[in-house]
Amino acid sequence: MKKKLALLAVVGCLIVGIIGLIFLVTSRVEPYTLDEVYAINRLDTKIVIENERFFPIGMYHVSWASTKEELNQALERTASAGFNIMHPALDLDDDDFINRAEELGVKLIIEPNDDSGPLAMYQHFSAYSTIIGWLIADDFNSPARDHTVQSVQEQHDVMKRIASNKYTYMSGSTNNLDSWGDVSDIIGIQTYSVPSDPISTTELLLKRAINETQDSNVSIFANIQSGSIGGKRPPTPAEVRNMTYQALVSGVDGILFYTYFDPVWNIESDPQLWSELSSLAQEIQILSPILLNGDLRQINIEYPNVILGEWKLDNVVTYVVINMNEYDIEDAQIPIPLDTNINIELQSAFINQIQDLELNDHTISGNLESLGVYVYQVILK
Repeated sequence: MKKKLALLAVVGCLIVGIIGLIFLVTSRVEPYTLDEVYAINRLDTKIVIENERFFPIGMYHVSWASTKEELNQALERTASAGFNIMHPALDLDDDDFINRAEELGVKLIIEPNDDSGPLAMYQHFSAYSTIIGWLIADDFNSPARDHTVQSVQEQHDVMKRIASNKYTYMSGSTNNLDSWGDVSDIIGIQTYSVPSDPISTTELLLKRAINETQDSNVSIFANIQSGSIGGKRPPTPAEVRNMTYQALVSGVDGILFYTYFDPVWNIESDPQLWSELSSLAQEIQILSPILLNGDLRQINIEYPNVILGEWKLDNVVTYVVINMNEYDIEDAQIPIPLDTNINIELQSAFINQIQDLELNDHTISGNLESLGVYVYQVILK
C-alpha cells in the first residue's frame, strides 16, 4: 500500500511539474539581461498633475453595484488609509462625491455610469481638477467584449476634444498588447493570479506589458488583485504585499487594486487585508520621490524566483528583495553592485520595519521568509 501511495505521489509531482512547465513555456517572458542588470528607464511615462510627477496608488470601486452611502464610506476610508486615487463608477448627480474627494485630496479616474452616456459626463465634469482621467474601455482586449482598436480610439478622441488635460484609461490583459499601445494614455494590466497561478505572474505580465509598449508613450498601471475573483479565495496580506512590490520593481507608473467593492466582494469583510493595503499605501507615499525620480534597475541574482530591485536617487540607494517562493531561503547571500569602497550601512526604509537582513562586504545576507519582502536603504556619503 505504501509503495502504491509513493508511486501515486511521484506521478502527481510529475503532472504538476509538466503543468508548470507548460505554463512557463506559454506565458513566461524571458528575463531581461544586460550583463548583470536590467535597467528600467521610464521617467517619461510618469503621470503628471499640475506640472509635477504623481505616483497613483488607490482602489477600484464598482460603484454601480453599491449604494451612495457605501460609496461615500469607501471614499472616506480610502483617503484615511493613505491612498491618493480612486476608480469609481459615477453618475451625473455625483458632484457632491467629487467635491468631497477633492477636499480629501483623492484624485479620481471615473467610469462613466450615467444613462446619458460618456459624452454628457465628460462635458459636465470637465472642470473638476480632482478628476484626472476617464475609463474608456474595460477588458479592452478580451474576446468576450466587442471593443476594437478603432472604437476605443474614437472614445479617446471624443474625451480629448472636451478635456485635453485629462488622461484616458483602459484595463485589460497583455493579449495583443502591441496593437493597443497608442490608443489610451494609461493601460491597466490585470494581474489576477490568486489562487490559480504562481505569485510571480505579476512580474511576468507587467514586464511583458512594458516591453510590448516601449515604442509608445503609454503609462502602465498594475491592477493588483485585492479581493475574490470568480468566487475563489482572496489573496492573503502577504500575497498582496509581494505582488505590490513586484509591480514597483517592474517599473509601473501607478497601482490600482481590484477591488474595494464589487457585486461579490467588499474589502471591509477582511480587516487584516485592509490593514495590509493601508500599510502599503503609506509605504508607497514615502517611496514616491524615489519611484518618480530614481534610476531603477533589476539585478540578476542566483536564487530562482527572488528579485532584487535597486533605485538610485542622489545619495540614497533603495533596495527591495522579494522572495516569490512559498518557502523560506536560509542564509541567503545577495551581492549588490555598489561602486564604492566606503564602509556603508544598510537601514530600514520605514521606521516601523524590523531589520531582518544585514549588509557585509557589499552583500545582503540573512533568511528570506516565504513570500517575504524587504525594503532597505543605503546612504552614500
